[in-house]
Amino acid sequence: MESHMLVTRKPDPTPTASSTSPSPHRPEFPFVTLLVSGGHNMAVLTRGMGDHIILGSTLDDSVGECFDKVARLLDIHDVPGGPVLEKLASEGNPRACLRELAKPLAKTRDLELKNGCDFSFAGLKTSMRHLIEGGKYSKPDMAASFQKRCVDHLVERAGRAIDWALEIDGSIKDLVVAGGVAANKSVRSNMQELAKEKGLMLYCPPTRLCTDNGTMVAWNAIEHLKEGLYERAPCTAESAEKFVEVRPRWPLGPRDERCRGRDNAEGGRKARKRPQPEEPSEEQLREIKRVAAEVRIS
Repeated sequence: MESHMLVTRKPDPTPTASSTSPSPHRPEFPFVTLLVSGGHNMAVLTRGMGDHIILGSTLDDSVGECFDKVARLLDIHDVPGGPVLEKLASEGNPRACLRELAKPLAKTRDLELKNGCDFSFAGLKTSMRHLIEGGKYSKPDMAASFQKRCVDHLVERAGRAIDWALEIDGSIKDLVVAGGVAANKSVRSNMQELAKEKGLMLYCPPTRLCTDNGTMVAWNAIEHLKEGLYERAPCTAESAEKFVEVRPRWPLGPRDERCRGRDNAEGGRKARKRPQPEEPSEEQLREIKRVAAEVRIS
């Protein structure tokens, strides 16, 4: 998740349409992140590497998951289906059947949820299924109306998250939108309008990097390495057993007390500069060389 956010800070060697040289601009801490992908949907205040506060999260499906499920309902068999649904939506009228699609969290009696930063897409997915089964509208119109409902919900919640973040830290100047769904043109254009309204600069990864996990994880490692936020690998097999910590879900950080979405960390681990261990002894170096030789032989 952090890698999605930080890849926007990676220098882009690809010139923009209005320039022949790479852009030197990148988001500076602190900034607000809207993370939109198939696995996550979060609004986050990012104050530094490993220093995040979750302002809002999804109560059920993520927006990317919802896009893919609705794509299948529309007989789109590509994986992922979201990009094809976006293309289909570009051929339709976004207001054709908008009134028949549930507005997320609009009817909840829970005022904290209604006025919070959490997301919900399960109800919209269900109403979309009923709309498709009704057969009254064309697929492009249904896709366009569905996409508009999703984007409007993201804009509403992201706007509130920006307000909450500015209450915590008034020095915020940037909005980052990252994750696979950040490649969606409607998401980008609407977030650009929101950022302008809030007086922020918008940063999105280049489209090709929105789903490139290898690049984003590598860049995250570079950022941590430059700040000294790492540990040297152990020199012996015995110490290696104590060095590796395997966790299937790593908490991004603590959540704001108003956030009620799922999969949020109660604690989280703040990155910190670690004292570097002593250089390996001669005995340890001999052991390393011996193991390396065995690996080459095998």
